[in-house]
Amino acid sequence: MNAHRLAALPPCIALLALGSANLAHADEPAPKVTLVSAGSGAKAPLRYTLKKGKSAKLVMESDMAMRMQMGDQAGPAMTMPTVQYFMTVQTDSTTPKGDASVTSTITKIGVVGDPAMTAPIEEQLTKLTGTKAKSAFSSRGIVSKMSLDVPSSAPPEVKQQVDTIANSLKQANVVLPEEAVGTGAEWRVVATLSMPFGLVEQTTNYKLLGKKGTKIDLSATVAMKLKSKAATLPGLPPGADVKFKAFQGSGSGTTTMDLATGVAEGTVKSAVSTQMETQGKAFEMHLNTDMRFLPPSKAKKGAKKGKAKGPRK
Repeated sequence: MNAHRLAALPPCIALLALGSANLAHADEPAPKVTLVSAGSGAKAPLRYTLKKGKSAKLVMESDMAMRMQMGDQAGPAMTMPTVQYFMTVQTDSTTPKGDASVTSTITKIGVVGDPAMTAPIEEQLTKLTGTKAKSAFSSRGIVSKMSLDVPSSAPPEVKQQVDTIANSLKQANVVLPEEAVGTGAEWRVVATLSMPFGLVEQTTNYKLLGKKGTKIDLSATVAMKLKSKAATLPGLPPGADVKFKAFQGSGSGTTTMDLATGVAEGTVKSAVSTQMETQGKAFEMHLNTDMRFLPPSKAKKGAKKGKAKGPRK
């Protein structure tokens, strides 16, 4: 796998660790939310309170290391440059019940690191500039609809990665409990995710560390396991002999979520392992990702300034 395709993977992995799912699929039930502890002190329901016409900006930064092994031969670990996705989140409409429709747009992409390595990665990733994800979700963060608009100029391999990002964006919002809660409250969210290789069950355990105004501080741990495998893997060339064998993942992080904007600031670390078989040989891939969600003023320095370049003609 070359560098620019590898760099397109971090968003889907890290967002997945925050609590994610795919575009609307009939075989994806609504997430199951269970209150484990109501916490202590004054208690009140947690709800998103987005306002029509309001917008917020954020940067999603990812650092990723990958290790692959084919049979008994282990390849060297690869550490990728920091990739930065600058985004604008716009609230398009709201309802009296608190439901909201939101558009998230990638406005710029930067790559920080050795210029010899960052240039080809940035050349490919900038073709995603302008990608829009439209979602509708309830005041508790449960997504009901999602659509994705990718620039037509993006090459197929890059489009495939963006489709996986959509996997994550459906429930990138923290799903909130129905009950009133106080400091120290804990709740569990179990969701079924449609991935290219099959269905994954994801269990996220949240803890409310504190609340101030419209912002809540949370910690979260995530465990992912394969529920069922797809009969075939999409995107393979004709005659390719590849069988998907296993998948597992875990993650943890802390975040401050602004319920008035639906935008978070925080960090998450995740580890994902996949096992496949190709031409009778076992193939393993291990990804470790550090993801940060930040306001633009806190973005890592070194990315090119101004708007990202479009695809070369």
